[in-house]
Amino acid sequence: MEAPVGAVTVQIQWQGPSVGQDPKSTYAADVFSGVLNDQRSQFQQRLVDSGLWQAVGVTYYTLNHTGTITISGQTSPDQLREALAALYGEIAKFDTPGYYTAEELEAVKAHRAVTSAFDRERASGFAHTLGFWWSVASLEYYMGYVDYMAQQTIADLRAYARRYILDKPRVAGVLIAPEARQALKLAPEDLVMAGTR
Repeated sequence: MEAPVGAVTVQIQWQGPSVGQDPKSTYAADVFSGVLNDQRSQFQQRLVDSGLWQAVGVTYYTLNHTGTITISGQTSPDQLREALAALYGEIAKFDTPGYYTAEELEAVKAHRAVTSAFDRERASGFAHTLGFWWSVASLEYYMGYVDYMAQQTIADLRAYARRYILDKPRVAGVLIAPEARQALKLAPEDLVMAGTR
């Protein structure tokens, strides 16, 4: 999509797990996203700290049928091709031994547990949270969330990546200025990065 923007925004999405059919993977999805979003992760160091991307984030939106997995980020037009290649290179490593560490997992789990506890402290926020989880999953899912999320292992994160991301259909979009797209001669097939997982 073209618009008068300075930075280039990239978004890649996959169909993620259904909380109704695969609840275990929804816990892995949340921990997976948390690990990759940590500024100390290999993912962030190779993409953002390298200067190729200004920011990159990973999210999973829990839904009853199909939640979306999204990786989005911003880069400059002149670095777009190199940034995309680096991003797809990192995605291909999601099942590589050593890509996640036990320390990263424990930090994410602790952060989520503390955040969940604080969320329950505000009555107004808690009412909205309960309403959301009641409509999307169940109150039992919400009440057991911290315990089940804390059980996630590196093997669970790798299995989640294999089941929902690696070699799976995806959509990719780019928001770029028209003149930048013309200068780069950017075509839709440039977003696919064939040959990567």
